[in-house]
Parts: sequence; structure tokens; C-alpha cells
Amino acid sequence: MNFTFHDVTCSGNWGGISACFVGAWLVSGKIDRVTAPSVGICFDLAFMKQVTFNDFHCTGADANGGSGVGNKAWSNIYDNPAMNDNHTGVSFSDTDGVTVTNSSANNFITGAVIHSGSSFQFSGNVWRDNPGQNPTSPGIGIWIAAGTVGHSRTNITIAGDKFSNNGTAQRGYGVFATSATADTISQLTLKNVIFNNNASAGIDSVHRQRCPKSLLKGTLALA
Repeated sequence: MNFTFHDVTCSGNWGGISACFVGAWLVSGKIDRVTAPSVGICFDLAFMKQVTFNDFHCTGADANGGSGVGNKAWSNIYDNPAMNDNHTGVSFSDTDGVTVTNSSANNFITGAVIHSGSSFQFSGNVWRDNPGQNPTSPGIGIWIAAGTVGHSRTNITIAGDKFSNNGTAQRGYGVFATSATADTISQLTLKNVIFNNNASAGIDSVHRQRCPKSLLKGTLALA
């Protein structure tokens, strides 16, 4: 806890299943100015509380280091194997309070993935040219998805982000919200977001009845 990572470059081939940052039970920290020009996963994280990500720029790559797409740039999951490993001295049971600002991700299957947690703030980011790979892995800018039963995602705000050219190889979305369980995705707010040329839609949801209290405000769809 109380950590800072600043001016980090993940050089060389980090493609395929390799990840620049992997961790769980992170409290009161900031990861700032990260460059990853050839990476399979940039951030693979779980159980965060009051953590900020700013000014990261990641380009996806497969295991060969550039001939294909990466997996995901930024990911928050509910990590069952690590669920009892909280040694921070701060009591919490799921991710609560994450900020992602002024960053970008391209050439991944998915730019960012939220599988659990609450109080996410995305602002000023660019999610572009994430092509997808096959029918089970469409190209998505931000994917909000049920990962574990009993861990609904709540209070997610996306403000001023840009989503463009996602889903060019396998039709996908700028933002996609889905819940294969009975858990809901609530208090999802998009403000002043720009969608441009995302195939097949800027924003969509498979299970819309499980996405209550959602709001779109000042959002622009160019194509």
C-alpha cells in the first residue's frame, strides 16, 4: 500500500500471455506514465482500493511480438485463488475506487475489462483499433462483464473517453456490458463520450434488464 510506479517502459516482447503488471490487494497507489509497445496484457490486477492509473499507452501483440493482437490492456477481476490473501491491514473484499485517466490502448482483443468491483472512473482515455480475434473474442474498447457470482459491478463512470475503430477483425463494440449471471451492472454512466466507426455498435448490452440505472449524457456517435 501507499505505492507509486512512475515512468515505466516494458520494452522487448511482452506478447501473448505475458503481462507488464500483475498484482492483487493494492491500496492507495498510483501507476503513472507507462509505455508498453508490444504486450499481451498490460495490467492484470485484482482487489484494488483507491488506486489511480494515469498516462499509460499500450499496444497489443501476440506471442511472436507483433504479428497478431494482444489479449487486453487493462483488467480487473475477482481472483478466487487470492481472495484470502489480504495482508494490507485495510479491510475490503472487492475492488473499490479505481481511476483511469489520459491513457490509450490499441491492437488488443479488448482494451479494458471490468469483471467485478465498484466506483470506477474513466476519463480522457482513447480506446482505438482493438480488432478482436474470433466470434468468441470480439473487438471491444471497454467490456463490463460478470465474472463471479455475487459480485455485481456498480458505479462506473466513463467521461470524455473516445472509442474508435474497435471490432474491425471481429465485430464488437466501443462499450459492451453483459452479465451471464443474475448479478447486475448498475449505475453505469457515460458522459461526453465519442464513438466513431465501431463495428457493430458504439455501446450495447446482451442482458439489458441487468443494467439498471444507466445514463448516457452528451454522448456523440459519429458512425
